[in-house]
Amino acid sequence: MAYVVSILVFTLFVVKVIDVRSKCTKEKAVISKLVSEIKGFKDENNRLLVKFYENVRPKLVDRKTEDLKILHENEVKYLK
Repeated sequence: MAYVVSILVFTLFVVKVIDVRSKCTKEKAVISKLVSEIKGFKDENNRLLVKFYENVRPKLVDRKTEDLKILHENEVKYLK
């Protein structure tokens, strides 16, 4: 009788562990999806900010790019 009870308890424990692990896997997938969406929104925000400043304050954008050197093919410029 004790063997049957211990096997039953062990089986219930294993089922519970499997259930918790599957829930964790699902939640991890949801979190990964949300993180990728946030990264996409940040990229879109940066793109829109650049576009905004190009349209609203083009002189400011041009002034910031005056110091940039035009690189020719096979040239590399290292930035600090």
